[in-house]
Amino acid sequence: MESWGIERATSYVLELRSVFAHLAQFPSLGRPFRSGGRRYWRFEHRSHIIFYRQDRDNLRIMRILHRRQRPETYI
Repeated sequence: MESWGIERATSYVLELRSVFAHLAQFPSLGRPFRSGGRRYWRFEHRSHIIFYRQDRDNLRIMRILHRRQRPETYI
């Protein structure tokens, strides 16, 4: 936050929340992703990748990683 500032960081968090709501309505916008025998979806937003799972009624955000991070390490 030091390099971004509080206003920019707050704006980015609000953007992410909007993306989450959009993914909840249209979960297939992401691409399939497998890790450790499990299936996930991944969706890229700016410099981050959102990993999520969809069940009947809910979208579960599993991880949000910076695009430079290796998903295999964290998922």
